[in-house]
Amino acid sequence: MALDETTAAKGGYRVGDTVRVGTGQGASAYTLSGVFRTDGTKLPAGGSLTLFTDATAQRLFLQPGRYRNVDLTAAPGTDVPQLLGRVESALPRAPAPPPGPSSPGSRRTSPPTTATP
Repeated sequence: MALDETTAAKGGYRVGDTVRVGTGQGASAYTLSGVFRTDGTKLPAGGSLTLFTDATAQRLFLQPGRYRNVDLTAAPGTDVPQLLGRVESALPRAPAPPPGPSSPGSRRTSPPTTATP
């Protein structure tokens, strides 16, 4: 796992140290494998950002093999609807939602508005 540099500095953590992290499944110990800068990331006052491998994050927060979000950054001049179509065709089909109001978990909740380099 990796910690943002502010959290690592406040806790006196260095790569190789053991860090206890609390999640909805309780607290567990992880080996700190990296420290990163959060330029452009807005953390709430006193907040921390912790990164895990995909497999660990899925086990802790979702289900193995599942992702909640996928963020894309398109090159300037990219045809965004075409890119979206290519991405959607590569993703597994979501099960049909039950009749009634929209259910959470759909692949896209709003159309893309901009493509940033």
